[in-house]
Amino acid sequence: VGPSHVLKAMGFGDSLGALRVSIGHATGAEDIELFRTALAGIASRRVGKERAA
Repeated sequence: VGPSHVLKAMGFGDSLGALRVSIGHATGAEDIELFRTALAGIASRRVGKERAA
């Protein structure tokens, strides 16, 4: 895994990360909500760690 050529072309540096999420015809609203909830929890913990630093 290496830096994204797309993000580089958009002017973003290597220090930024990206998350790619794919959904398909079998993905339901409940699946999306579970992902959204999990991602929100991860993001809030990350913000808490950055504020504590």
